[in-house]
Amino acid sequence: MKKSWMLTVSAIFGLSLVLSACGGGNSGNSGNSSDQQVNGGAAESNSSGNSAEKVKLSILSWNNEKEMKPMLDSFQQKYPNFSFDFQTSPPVKDYIAKLQTMLLSDSATDIFVIAAENSNEVIDGGYALDLTDEPFIEGMLDSNKPMLSKNGKTYAYTQTGWVGGIFYNKELFKKAGIDKFPETWDDFIAVCKKLKEAGIIPIYDNIGDMPMLLDGLYANITLSKDSQFDEKIFSGKATFEQGWTEALQRWNEIVTRKIITPDMIGLSADQIVNEFATGNVAMIQGGPWNIPTLKQSNPNLQFEMAPIPAINPAEKWYAGAPGVGLAINSKTKNKATSLRRKACRNSRKAAVRLS
Repeated sequence: MKKSWMLTVSAIFGLSLVLSACGGGNSGNSGNSSDQQVNGGAAESNSSGNSAEKVKLSILSWNNEKEMKPMLDSFQQKYPNFSFDFQTSPPVKDYIAKLQTMLLSDSATDIFVIAAENSNEVIDGGYALDLTDEPFIEGMLDSNKPMLSKNGKTYAYTQTGWVGGIFYNKELFKKAGIDKFPETWDDFIAVCKKLKEAGIIPIYDNIGDMPMLLDGLYANITLSKDSQFDEKIFSGKATFEQGWTEALQRWNEIVTRKIITPDMIGLSADQIVNEFATGNVAMIQGGPWNIPTLKQSNPNLQFEMAPIPAINPAEKWYAGAPGVGLAINSKTKNKATSLRRKACRNSRKAAVRLS
């Protein structure tokens, strides 16, 4: 799963309330006690909703600074008492590795991203604050909660989702004599072969970050017949071998035919998008988060998105998931004692009811 998430002013504000309105504090670093009270109490708010106390929050994002700057700037214009120590690391594997290192060394930021790839580890490790009773969670889609929840508790917030597929360069297809995107897996293999014969790299498949082709094959072969197969695997009623063997065998065809090669493994997600934008590769896997970069990098690029080629063309699949969630470090210094947090939550709920 890729990023799919664009931080909004309202999302930052909701998390900032938890961190500052019930504890204040100027430190943006994590502490060693999850019950530590900072600066003796809650910050007061003026009529505009701005806290009178200066608060600095640290954020680890997998959106880069260019993407995040407009949103953070907008937030600070409305709430000038907040400032941010912004850090970033590219998704997926680099971000997860950095966050894991920070969590294990008690140096994680106040706010960080969790996704399907690391939610279990973060939640099971007790690194994320339980946000279940926070008012803003009520605005979260129920369909988004399972990925960021466990045992009835929700540990991160997202209000987005995403759908992704295969971006293809229409001009390179035309150059190779291909008039349309392939619908079946066999046709996809033939198209890749034709692109190679024309001296064009068919596709960059960075399976370490974005295994859309493999996921699509699994969905087409297995989930189309039994949508509950994943649940059966994790409940012990089925095995990975039963559901994934054929998908892996078919995906391996693009390895044995040297459509994807070992040198692709070292490419970062940003490098792959740049290669596509400059016309050096005919296809990449991606989602809506890539579109602004592609249009800015090459306004003349002629490209479209297509579903993942399938064994059974009657079952076409795109990839997709809830957007990655914003979580609060359970060891942040910007958090009051549990009793004070509970009192603040109750007072905010009362204020909502009165208004």
